[in-house]
Amino acid sequence: MRQALWLMPGRILPVVLSAAAGLVAVALVRRSAPERPSPPLVFWLTVAVPVLAFWALRASRVDIGYDVLNYHLMHGERGLWGPIFPPGDFYPFFFPYLNPAADLVTAMFRAVLGYRGGTIACALALVWTAELLWRLLAPHVRNERARAVAVLLAVATEGMLWEVSGYMVDLLSLPLLLEATRIATEAPRQDRPLHRRTAILGLLLGTAVALKLTNLVFVVPVALVALVRWLGPREGRPGMAAVLGASAAGLVAAALPVAPHVLLLLGTTGNPVFPYFNELFKSPLFPEFNIKDLRWGPTSPLQALVWPALSALRPERLSEFGVTSGRLALGWLAALATLVAFRKDPFLRSISAIALLGGVLWSLGTGYHRYGLFAELLGGLVLALLVAPARRRRFR
Repeated sequence: MRQALWLMPGRILPVVLSAAAGLVAVALVRRSAPERPSPPLVFWLTVAVPVLAFWALRASRVDIGYDVLNYHLMHGERGLWGPIFPPGDFYPFFFPYLNPAADLVTAMFRAVLGYRGGTIACALALVWTAELLWRLLAPHVRNERARAVAVLLAVATEGMLWEVSGYMVDLLSLPLLLEATRIATEAPRQDRPLHRRTAILGLLLGTAVALKLTNLVFVVPVALVALVRWLGPREGRPGMAAVLGASAAGLVAAALPVAPHVLLLLGTTGNPVFPYFNELFKSPLFPEFNIKDLRWGPTSPLQALVWPALSALRPERLSEFGVTSGRLALGWLAALATLVAFRKDPFLRSISAIALLGGVLWSLGTGYHRYGLFAELLGGLVLALLVAPARRRRFR
């Protein structure tokens, strides 16, 4: 909402109108959404409290990471008051054209809670993610204590806990992608019109892309799985008119969150994702090549096909840490095995397909650990489903 009103003159009125429009949107969604009971006490004690405790361990230390000081703070502060590159302005900070949507979120928390307290936005996003995992596992892991432990293990990875007390923004899109995955993997239902489901799915996926462009590698497999799940069965398949209408609703909804920033970039630079992919868009403001950080990820397209598993053996190219527990590799291999072994479990196969394809696309894109946290999260979900005692699967 704030980005949609970027070009409105003034400072206070656009912020007030953005907040009002946002509250109206929240009220409409809550009015139409089904009631979801809060998780029980065992979830909050076993999952939420440890996550918040990890945040508290570092909350007293100011986040002065390189990316934070060079552009995240500037993006958040400037984005609240208008475009981050106003005409005639100059400030020597890196990446002045990245979408500041995620930094706007942390900036609002920072404005209320101060510099140290503002980092709790990431911790709350991880708790939200854990709550969605709890609901996804509910039909498959009946024992609440075992489910809580499974959820904690899925979210307590080194990649996620590294960011839980900082201003890096990779955690903020995890609950959106996970909720989109839940919608995409649901079986078709006659009481929910297809165009409504695709619109909600599109809005979630579009918002995830607005928060982080690298989320495109997971948006694609989630959308493909939704297409297969919703249009696959011959019985009750919607007509062509319904499919086209639902597709249009989904595309429009996905475009809304990214449109303000994309249109602004397109009008000012000629490249809707400037400076990225400039070999394709050929903006005169940047050399005609595609940016890629050669420090990270696979060293060849062939290696990229197995990089999620190979990364455990090449931790120096996975992240700055130079070490890894191998959780990403284990989850990706479990997803691969699941697609081969569990032919009659559509839900598990759908989750595994997203994790497997998303991992390959992530490898082809960057192969950098922070940008693959959703694949790591889905890998943990796949492992939990595989060991769930309530499941009675047949190998085929």
